Amino acid sequence: MDLISIFSLFQVEEPVEDETLKSMAFYFPSFNFTIAAFSSPFLVKYESKLNTEFQVHLDILDEKWTSNYSKYNYVVIAAGQRYHKIKIVMLEDGKIIGCHICAGEEYWKTV
Repeated sequence: MDLISIFSLFQVEEPVEDETLKSMAFYFPSFNFTIAAFSSPFLVKYESKLNTEFQVHLDILDEKWTSNYSKYNYVVIAAGQRYHKIKIVMLEDGKIIGCHICAGEEYWKTV
């Protein structure tokens, strides 16, 4: 099903909002089709530190989307550069392996 067909569904039938998900989801009963959107900025587990730093666990997927994707026949994953001006500390197996916008900081001594 292409994107134009999906948008055409909204003109043909009034969707039923799926209240069971804590995300945007619409079900079209006569077509047995659900469209949903989940927000997961990094697709992996992350923690926000006072909105000035993110700690991103590269080896653990974010449950916001992994707990739901098996319910669908098709999943589209889109990514973009959202937090390029905020410090991002990257961890793997609980250890720091990289840092974005951390010039001059002493993160590497904690590894």
